[in-house]
Amino acid sequence: MILCFTGHDWTFQLKAFLLSKKILEAYLTCHRNRFKLNCLKNSSCIFRFLREKLFLVICIGESHESACDLFLLISLEIIESEPTRLRVRLRGIDRSYANAIRRLAISEVPSMAIDDVVILENSSVMFDELVAHRLGLIPLKTNLAKYNLPEECDCKNSLGCPKCRVLLVLDAEAGDKVRIVNSGDLVSEDPETIAVTPNIPIVKLAPGQKIKLEAYARLGRGGEHAKWQPTSASVLKETGRTDEFELYIETVGSLSAQEVFEKAIERLQSALSDFAKQLAIAE
Repeated sequence: MILCFTGHDWTFQLKAFLLSKKILEAYLTCHRNRFKLNCLKNSSCIFRFLREKLFLVICIGESHESACDLFLLISLEIIESEPTRLRVRLRGIDRSYANAIRRLAISEVPSMAIDDVVILENSSVMFDELVAHRLGLIPLKTNLAKYNLPEECDCKNSLGCPKCRVLLVLDAEAGDKVRIVNSGDLVSEDPETIAVTPNIPIVKLAPGQKIKLEAYARLGRGGEHAKWQPTSASVLKETGRTDEFELYIETVGSLSAQEVFEKAIERLQSALSDFAKQLAIAE
């Protein structure tokens, strides 16, 4: 098996490289009866640099000679890579797998969002429910390594704990003039979990009006609610060539586009591995 990556960001290439290897291994495990190989055993890897391309040769099977039974060529070319935008060209991959990455980037990559709001005081013209709804749609910077999904946290508490929940406080009052309360007025107990931009309007206060509340943010997935979608765009289009597609991912800023891409690949690999285990049990 030979995989080829091109581009300039070698660190990201290598990460995506290894993740792609996991996807292929899980895929081949699912189809081991077809290929008559178990790629998860006795595999070896050889890295090679050639001009601007990084090649990874993976010999699968009992020996290097058995790799001749299976030869796959898959490449990923990084066309555009910015903190919130990523454009890659995929070659040698079936449309279903490429589209799975696109869909998983939208619905299965966790991000942080406000889920519970306790209104302590609100004399503005906006109803409490509308304030809570607007707060939930504010994108928050997310550190996936720091927090757990509520269903995976060991606290097993519906109220959450510091491992799966972040408290943000809003206490704003208008003086003699009209005041617009923005996302930057939210004070978080975790300096890392803040709004991606401080200029998102929440509510307008007339002179003398006040709003005070506690907001609790947690990790969630876009499949549960749109406020947890880390992407504002995730598009797959054909390039006109056989088995070649261009994937474009743009995030809301809670996660980097590269991180969303990596997590989507990891989620796909996990799903394929679970499917392979179910097949093994059924056999």
